[in-house]
Amino acid sequence: MFHIETIRLENAKQQDLLKKLAELETKVKTHEKILPSILDQIARKIPDIPMGEIRRTCAEIRAMDFSIPSGMQWIDPDGKGVGETPIYVYCDMTTGSTTIKHDSHAPINVGHCAGAGCYSRPIKYEASMAQIKALTDLSSECRQSITYDCFLAPHKFQNTMYSWWNDRNGNSQYFFAGNNAYGIPSQHQHPHPDQHQHPHPDQHQHPDQHQHQHQHPHTMPICQCGIDGNCAVSSVMCNCDSLIPQQLSDKGVITDKNILPITRLNFGGTQSPSSSGIHTLGNLTCSGYSRKPEPSTLHSTKPAEIATPMPKSCGDLKKMGYTLSGFFSIKGHKMMASVYCDFSKLPTDIGFQKWIGYIDVKSAPTYFYVQRNKKFDKVNTPITFHSAIANAGNAMNLLTGKFKALVKGTYFFSFSGLAFSPGCSNACSSLMYQVKNDFGLQVSLLLNGERIGFGSVQDSNAVANQWSPVTFQSTLVLQKGDTVWVQISYLSSGAYLHDDNFHHTHFTGFMLEQEILDSL
Repeated sequence: MFHIETIRLENAKQQDLLKKLAELETKVKTHEKILPSILDQIARKIPDIPMGEIRRTCAEIRAMDFSIPSGMQWIDPDGKGVGETPIYVYCDMTTGSTTIKHDSHAPINVGHCAGAGCYSRPIKYEASMAQIKALTDLSSECRQSITYDCFLAPHKFQNTMYSWWNDRNGNSQYFFAGNNAYGIPSQHQHPHPDQHQHPHPDQHQHPDQHQHQHQHPHTMPICQCGIDGNCAVSSVMCNCDSLIPQQLSDKGVITDKNILPITRLNFGGTQSPSSSGIHTLGNLTCSGYSRKPEPSTLHSTKPAEIATPMPKSCGDLKKMGYTLSGFFSIKGHKMMASVYCDFSKLPTDIGFQKWIGYIDVKSAPTYFYVQRNKKFDKVNTPITFHSAIANAGNAMNLLTGKFKALVKGTYFFSFSGLAFSPGCSNACSSLMYQVKNDFGLQVSLLLNGERIGFGSVQDSNAVANQWSPVTFQSTLVLQKGDTVWVQISYLSSGAYLHDDNFHHTHFTGFMLEQEILDSL
């Protein structure tokens, strides 16, 4: 009789515990439902801080004043006064890193279920995905740790993949450490089975025999031990895939900022009563600058915008803090360019950046027009000049006749002159006919002493006392310091380059386009 009463009391206790467990599960589900609303309310409860004082990252706050202690701060990664509302994050002021929290950072047991990804948990962050993406764009690196404590709970068994995580784009990822240096292919988001499936207690099938199979014969999950080469079993890349009857763990840090954060965790293959799996997901932490600031801003104690290199796109301008839409100059591939930036849109939206065209930017004007007023008949000697109608930049030296490029760029040159052939000798001065003779004059263009082009007059039957024009044009790409000049390279007997006060010799040059990018 006493034994029966003891059993009855034990059953009552079990029923009471089961009732309390059910009540706790109900409360947990209720809290999970209202948590997003609470987080949203917290996000919207922005303190009365002037928008101009809300920085985009914790790194910017630290650069503004390194005496600020670590703690919770409001930041606005997507830009002040545009896009999403500011977010509340943890700032580590020793490093300037930004941490965004979520609802699943505590260790969580995946329970018992057989299928691939039969346990699936969405991760809710204390920030919108748009703000998270903006933060990762602004940061030089982002990371998120993940730990899976397992007992006979493999990531992969035979050809079936039981574990994966989903990135911010919803794609399935199978690496649990690093930045996927092994190139494991991702897949579009799996259809998620009902969460926390519980097979019948008597069901003891192998993990790969469950109906929710995901066959990946050529895909191998990668964990930190696989990268380091020290897994419990050398033939696998994750400790949990060793399938030896002892408690194991796979710990890693995901570092590919272009796909972080982790938005869902999926596990399975834990249908055996003795198997277990517990996941622990770290918060998302980002640090550094995607575009390195000037050293002078890193230790400033006064509010100041972060100085960055020359922007190459509207996206760069947005990262620098610009929020007012308009026309901007950016650093193009070869030249400065003009674009219209619509900062009311996200960088991925159509129309965020509209190309206008290249900009003709010159650090200083460079052009010249010089003349002579006397004849010139020296061969292989730079032609000098007597007057300069224009000489912006003073790159042309009248005394030496040489032009020196002040900057790297594309230049245009033009020369024209009047070649004179000598008159007939006294022995052939008959008025009955005109004497013909050979006549030739060649003017060359030289770059750093090398002839690169010429203009000439050549006539084997020239009339005595004849004037003939000699001209040429050329477009050259010059380096800074290159010298250009013209000289007579061939001259027949008695011929010369004619000139007088009417100025028949003209040499012109100007910079068409400066390679301005080299100086930025």
